[in-house]
Amino acid sequence: MRRGNALTKLSTALAILLTLAASNGLAADVTIGRATEQNSLDPQFSDLGNDAATAENMFDSLIEFDSKLRLHPNLAVSWKLLDPLTWEISLRPGVTFTDGTPFTGADVAFSLNRARNIPNSPGPLASFVRTIRSGNSRFDRFTAGQADALTALEKTGLELFRGKGHCVTCHVGPNFTDEQFHNTGVAWSDHDLTDKGREHGAFKTPTLRELPLTAPYMHDGSIATLEDVVEYYSEGIRRNPYLDREIRPRHFTAEEKRALLAFLLSLSGEISY
Repeated sequence: MRRGNALTKLSTALAILLTLAASNGLAADVTIGRATEQNSLDPQFSDLGNDAATAENMFDSLIEFDSKLRLHPNLAVSWKLLDPLTWEISLRPGVTFTDGTPFTGADVAFSLNRARNIPNSPGPLASFVRTIRSGNSRFDRFTAGQADALTALEKTGLELFRGKGHCVTCHVGPNFTDEQFHNTGVAWSDHDLTDKGREHGAFKTPTLRELPLTAPYMHDGSIATLEDVVEYYSEGIRRNPYLDREIRPRHFTAEEKRALLAFLLSLSGEISY
């Protein structure tokens, strides 16, 4: 399949759940326990938190990301970047919908186009924000197979991001966010919460794309620079009763901090609306 889509939209769509119940056979009944109310069963209408978790049991994806942001085939068995605006994708043969209809490239194109025009949008601001895309970063080109897209220092930073830093616990997927809420200690001061956030000082994980454009950082803008953010996660974690269990000082060396910062900057690319 050859489609001239913006790289950012296609690379994002490679990882988001398609609005397609494609499978190799009829699925068994699934009982899903939920912590909060379901907003929508349409993954392109709402992919927040528990909605996304529910969708994972109902819909399939072209590719999958593991916990370390490595790509794995799923409905797509291979993909190749032909130019900044065009991907070539090979689909897994023999896949059908639950009614037996074959799953084809036309279905992928339909899903990509539909994602930009979901009816009954929750609100104008949310609708506009969802149209903003960042892609064709050097990291995107690296994951697409261009080995020299990242420098040696940036590759070291990527390994720290996946390993010692445990950053992928929250910053996962093509947008580098799990869309969940976490207490990172930022809202804790003088033995109390300065902001309760959603609950117990928990705030939504932000994307890491285009970080130079989004300073100051954290939910309250309390950290001025990326260097200070890295330092906070290295040494400055504010312990509190609600702190997420994966949040703890990582004690990066000076060179590791430099490498991690270099990798984070490699996530900036081309912005489209």
